[in-house]
Amino acid sequence: MKAKPLTEEISESGTESFSGDEFTEDISQGDFLHSGDALIPLKKVKKGESNSEPKKETWGGKLEFLLSCIGYCVGLGNVWRFPYLAYQNGGGVFFIPYFLMLFLCGIPIFLTELSLGQYSGEGTLGVWKTVPAFKGIGYGMIAVSFFVMIYYNIVIAYSLHYLVAGFNKVLPWTECNAWWNKNETKAYCEITKMLTPEMNDCRNNETFWKLNSTFTDAVMPDIQDNYFLSDQQVTDLLDVSLKSSEPAEEYWFRRVLQLYNDETDANPEMKFTLDNLGVPLGELVGANFVAWLLVFLCLFKGVQSVGKVVYVTATFPYVVLVILVIFGATLDGAKDGITFYLKPDVSKLADSGVWAAAATQIFYSLGVTFGGLMVMSSYNEFDNNILRDTFIVSCGNCFSSVFAGFGVFSFLGHMAYKNCIKVEDVVASGPGLAFIAYPEAMSLLPASQFFSALFFIMLVTLGLDSQFAMVDVLIAGFWTSFQVAAMVGDESLFSLLPA
Repeated sequence: MKAKPLTEEISESGTESFSGDEFTEDISQGDFLHSGDALIPLKKVKKGESNSEPKKETWGGKLEFLLSCIGYCVGLGNVWRFPYLAYQNGGGVFFIPYFLMLFLCGIPIFLTELSLGQYSGEGTLGVWKTVPAFKGIGYGMIAVSFFVMIYYNIVIAYSLHYLVAGFNKVLPWTECNAWWNKNETKAYCEITKMLTPEMNDCRNNETFWKLNSTFTDAVMPDIQDNYFLSDQQVTDLLDVSLKSSEPAEEYWFRRVLQLYNDETDANPEMKFTLDNLGVPLGELVGANFVAWLLVFLCLFKGVQSVGKVVYVTATFPYVVLVILVIFGATLDGAKDGITFYLKPDVSKLADSGVWAAAATQIFYSLGVTFGGLMVMSSYNEFDNNILRDTFIVSCGNCFSSVFAGFGVFSFLGHMAYKNCIKVEDVVASGPGLAFIAYPEAMSLLPASQFFSALFFIMLVTLGLDSQFAMVDVLIAGFWTSFQVAAMVGDESLFSLLPA
């Protein structure tokens, strides 16, 4: 017997007929269609409304997704955290637990997150529709991403500040007689005006000014009186094992952050803390606004705009790293820095803290459990080869960390060489590396403004790439939870929420 069309079957059962997208209110048998012994649920659609689902947003190509993942994973931690961890936890030996943790923990979790997002086509909340009891994990991911993206945006703001300041004729973090410098630094600045190149050469024990008692006996009494130095400060100034001044450190703490000043030096109880925050700094507030504006401009058209931006933001850091590594290898003292970076200490393998540090860095660097990977993979086609992408991104991210270490320690080795001090005395991590040690190392180079601009543009792009995914996690969470699509009509407006 020939099957009747669906419209005829409904009409004969006493229901109102429908055609295409038009459907009237009720069916006499409820919201189900009887077909033999089966009940087929029918979706009510008001007359004139479309019955089709909105088209799912997808990447413009597979390369866009791959670059977005690389940009998300290769972030600030690769440059300012991993090299220090390697030095601190056994040098080259640290690579053993690091890559073991990559294959035992990092890659399986990375693949799991991409699989969940791509299979479901949902973000951190929608992906748990299959297991509603785990939806709290999605909220946790959103909360973590929210707090981290605030911190990341502040780092981008600091980088923008340094980027703009670096275009001055004289790099401000090299100045030694500015309003933010301490008296010891100003005193050293006064001394350097009296020195010949031979007297300023710390590698020549016969002419170096600190070892020239005739010079110091004649100069230091007036310097001590003019700049109100204590006897201990004079002793430290003449100590050949110590740096004579810290202009880059003072620029960071006393000019950019303004945590310290002459008043706090005289009265430590007045220093700024969480209980005494002081007033907002206009420059940093403006830089933070510009950073959020950059994020919005890159996100306001969704994955279509992000997919184009990552062609620049995900590749430019590698261009800069290659330039810095090649140039850094030619500097005096670079060999000492790289040797210090790779010098193995096998005994560290027996320390459980080294293995914990390796696992922590893998989680931090790959960006797993933050939700960004789920959201990005949810924009993939269903049959995208995520196994291939997982190995490319995970292994590429870890090798990027190792490669960045060569660039970092070659410059730190050069800085130690120029100041005649040990490499371990200039090694730093986190903001101390990015905003104190590295800017100071750049100031010792010819064309220092050029290299400074390259470095801070690299920091901005590294921060932006990671920021894109974390902001998208928040947007997708609002989108899923509150169903704002129908009320607003444009997801791009929600990229303004974090600001």
